[in-house]
Amino acid sequence: MNVLVTGSSGFVGRNLTERLLEKGYKVYGFDRLLMRGFRVRNHRNFNQRKVDLHSFSSVLRACRTIQNVKYVFHTVAIQPSGIDMEISEYLDTNLIGAVNLLKACKICGFNNIIVSSSFSVYGKPEYLPVDEKHPTMPANIYGLTKLQADLLFEFYSRKMDFNVVILRYDGIYGVGQTIPGFIQYLIGVFSKEEDVELFNYGKQIRDNVFVDDVVQANLKAMKIIGKKKFSIFNIGGAEPKSSAETAQIIKKALGSKSRVVLSKKKNLLMGYDVFMDNSKARKLLGYKTKGLRQNVIKMLREVKKNA
Repeated sequence: MNVLVTGSSGFVGRNLTERLLEKGYKVYGFDRLLMRGFRVRNHRNFNQRKVDLHSFSSVLRACRTIQNVKYVFHTVAIQPSGIDMEISEYLDTNLIGAVNLLKACKICGFNNIIVSSSFSVYGKPEYLPVDEKHPTMPANIYGLTKLQADLLFEFYSRKMDFNVVILRYDGIYGVGQTIPGFIQYLIGVFSKEEDVELFNYGKQIRDNVFVDDVVQANLKAMKIIGKKKFSIFNIGGAEPKSSAETAQIIKKALGSKSRVVLSKKKNLLMGYDVFMDNSKARKLLGYKTKGLRQNVIKMLREVKKNA
């Protein structure tokens, strides 16, 4: 069976591609960058194309060279990185890229699309945990463009005979992440036996999700797509913890002697608690997660294996 993964060189796309190949799918990958270190680059069932989603002609030309694509996994996005970026950069990738993909898929008959979205579409929570019915009020341009893309996919599902599943991830962590997050930061600092400073006295609560669970959610979505024209699922770690609790778990897993400093400084990027309700995904997708400690140990084994 043929599947298409956009952003196949990215963090989610790369991990998803590897798992799909393990399960016997023929995978076509679209990305602006062709990664040389990709473990499956020369896999006989993997065909990666250099495709710029900013250009409709580039996307359509690539789509026309492949046939019988049963599922499209759209993982392309520009994420917040702390680097000043123009609004147009987010719009070009997160929204215009989605427009170009949808137009090409319509022409080529690829009508089952599983979309990687984000908790950022919700903005500052009005209540916790955040479920799929929570109001969407993005707090930054990234969340705004992701929400606009979600609405675009919903429109196409209603008007253009597409089947769409939207997966809204919490903060993702795992080995090889392009933009390291809080979990990777802690692992790096504890590994060096350096002190860790936690803002907001270590009380801020998050629910990061392991990349393996994100991949699992995508595979589960394949089984239910088409039962409804359009569905949204929140995909989190199902284990909300304060930053202090998270730090202690990782410190213990590493056997680190680092000191954890609880600081009164405020987190200026996100000064509020965020965690999502996964009950819909558990019920309808059969989504399951493993614990943070187990995932961190797996990450450390992977790092050691690849060293």
